[in-house]
Amino acid sequence: MALLDAVCGYDKVILVDAIQTGGLVGKLHKFKANEFVRSLRLTSVHGVDFCTAMEMGRKLGLKVPMDIRIYAVEVSDPFTFSEEMSPEVERAVPGIVKQILGGEFDR
Repeated sequence: MALLDAVCGYDKVILVDAIQTGGLVGKLHKFKANEFVRSLRLTSVHGVDFCTAMEMGRKLGLKVPMDIRIYAVEVSDPFTFSEEMSPEVERAVPGIVKQILGGEFDR
């Protein structure tokens, strides 16, 4: 629900997070919010997943962005919290930024 507060009022939102699919660490994946279905991995401790929070905001009449793009960077360990990235992800960051800002993943 905190994410809902953070995104309301914007026309476009880009979220960047970590993902673990077993792919190459540092690889960038792109999703649109409507590509998600309810998932335990997207559920917060309060039991409201991302998609449900956005839909709730719309139903409450909040200005929820229509253009929500979600970028996920492949990581080897999404469960250990740290302020530092793994060396593989850190090396991939310049290319990731270029891909996102350059619109290489826009569909």
